[in-house]
Amino acid sequence: DLSAAASLPTKEAKGQFVFDALRSTAERTQKDLRQYLDDQGVTYTPFYIANKIYVASGDLNTVLSIAARPDVSKITANQQFQLQPPEEMQPAADNALAIEPNLTFVHADDVWALGYDGEGTVLAGNDTGLAWNHPAIINHYRGWDGVTANHNYNWWDATGTYPMVPADGYGHGTHTAGTMVGDDGGSNQIGMAPGAKTIHCKNMTDGGSGDDASFTTCFQWDLAPWDLSGNNPNPAMAPDAVTNSWGYWGGNNPVFEDEIAALQAAGIAVEVSAGNEGTGCASLRSPGDYLQVITTGSVQHTGGVLPGTITGFSSRGPSDLYPNDYFPDVMAPGEAIRSSVPGGIYEAWSGTSMAGPHVTGLIGLMWSASPALRGDIAETYDAIYDTAIRLVGQGGSNCGGNYVDGPNNDWGFGTIDSLAAVEEAILRGGPNFTITAAPAARNICAPSNAQYAIDLAQILGYNYPVNLSLTGNPPGTAVNFTPPAVLPPGNSTLTVGNTGSAPAGNYEMTITGTGTDPEAKTHSTMVALNLYNSAPGTPTLIYPIGVDQPLVPAFQWNAASQGAMYLLVVKNLSSGALQYAVTQDTSYTFGAPLDPLTIYAWSVRTYNPCGAGSFAQFGFFRTQDIPPILVVDDDDNAPDVRSTYTAVLDGLGLGYDVWDTANSDNEPDAAYLQQYEVVIWFTGDEFGGSAGP
Repeated sequence: DLSAAASLPTKEAKGQFVFDALRSTAERTQKDLRQYLDDQGVTYTPFYIANKIYVASGDLNTVLSIAARPDVSKITANQQFQLQPPEEMQPAADNALAIEPNLTFVHADDVWALGYDGEGTVLAGNDTGLAWNHPAIINHYRGWDGVTANHNYNWWDATGTYPMVPADGYGHGTHTAGTMVGDDGGSNQIGMAPGAKTIHCKNMTDGGSGDDASFTTCFQWDLAPWDLSGNNPNPAMAPDAVTNSWGYWGGNNPVFEDEIAALQAAGIAVEVSAGNEGTGCASLRSPGDYLQVITTGSVQHTGGVLPGTITGFSSRGPSDLYPNDYFPDVMAPGEAIRSSVPGGIYEAWSGTSMAGPHVTGLIGLMWSASPALRGDIAETYDAIYDTAIRLVGQGGSNCGGNYVDGPNNDWGFGTIDSLAAVEEAILRGGPNFTITAAPAARNICAPSNAQYAIDLAQILGYNYPVNLSLTGNPPGTAVNFTPPAVLPPGNSTLTVGNTGSAPAGNYEMTITGTGTDPEAKTHSTMVALNLYNSAPGTPTLIYPIGVDQPLVPAFQWNAASQGAMYLLVVKNLSSGALQYAVTQDTSYTFGAPLDPLTIYAWSVRTYNPCGAGSFAQFGFFRTQDIPPILVVDDDDNAPDVRSTYTAVLDGLGLGYDVWDTANSDNEPDAAYLQQYEVVIWFTGDEFGGSAGP
């Protein structure tokens, strides 16, 4: 029973309660069955987001013995899913229009003009993956701080394809993420909520297929993301909203209702695309017909004036799960939507998958503007419904419902109006405050103090003092707010002192403001404190060492104790030329190739606020000669055509190197290609993909 979560004051509190309740229930009720499966040597995965166990091995006797148990209510197959591909996918690399017309159509730019761009919210995708370093994505990916990447709690691959680093061999997840948050800082403004952060759970393979287990895994990760080892789930790292652009091929099926109901109880909004199987009635698939989700259909936005025209491919209700309700809920632009795809490029795709992220991004805008509404799913959805622009005169009464005021089974309540929805969210949230802190991180050497500037902004005339507190600070430190209570709009200074008594380490601290109003509104923000108490140690060099090293080597070294920054020095022993780089990472690759057949010496020195460490013992290597030919195998083995090229080169007695992209975005960049006189780059039958860096 998760109903008690509704009365909790913050989204964080809701999420922690739901996580604890579900996990304790699963541990208690699954205990005996898990022990039985262990005794039988059966491979299985237990879940708590829904009270299920995925059994991956066994035979008929296993099934029958489980079926006979009184603690098992149902056994189902691990159903397979296939992503319905977009209706159309077209290159769109050279027609950047600054703010894309689909965004101005729904008035997202008018919301930005009010000062709300989604900042402070996290929007997730459950999709085919994420090209996290795409220029329009990288600065909006929560796992990137501008210098280094940390994919823990920000990426999970339920298919096992890319377990450690986000990637997207299909492109669908990258395209939807771009429509949620994308912006390259220049002319490619493609995302609804460019101030929001994004994270991703890959629930479908690069071929667009998934199953019950992979989808349930991602829903569970949404509730409480875990690290890359699959451990330490943390509901405080949960997203605010999740976009889903897939459907159950078997039609209407409640298989994921428990999972989505749990996410809703935890204050996490779940958006689902309606599907591309219109125009017939009852063409919409699950989970688009669940009552807990907000389902999005597609409109054509040509002409630039709301509400647009419903697209022919957009799926319609009713659903036999809930025949008295209406689906989809709302509409958004879904035709020729220009967004990001792997390879750093842009393409225009069409489908309700392209419409859905507009709504997820809208939720980010609403909760950024009205923090009091954050985690209140019902109130948020109602605000979107009430402000949607009705498509009067479209759809007739063919599929059922109210075709004047909505809802109905063709266009629901109408097309989203971002400005109206955000203004409604602010009104519904009532007087409130926001809290921000700067800088996001401090690096200090003990016993120095760390200081942060705190700003409290006022919404709708909020006039109650806000008490400030801090958690997560290093043990033994002293915390002081000056002043400790602020009447918004106002400021305070946080000082973390007595750092000499604390162990060195990296600390994530939470600044919380608790209002003295009758509802005791609470908002928080996070800052980092990287504490050092001695000069750093000496790193150990790993690579490159020895002869025949590539002309663009990836220099690597072991981390030094208490290392914050690393200075890499590389010397050409023939010319005496030096190259330098400063990085927070333990690896670095220069953009230009080194000289061929040349001996180099290199070393690394570590720095932190307490001082500098010693240079590592020098490493030496000799570069290879310029290889004449590079063969880039980008066929994804669909089919494998490498031998078509290498057999000819072998027959001619020509030397060559091979780079296999291995069905991923791991492609050679321009600097690497400069090593070669000739590049042969080939693809096979790669549906919807592209070749070249």
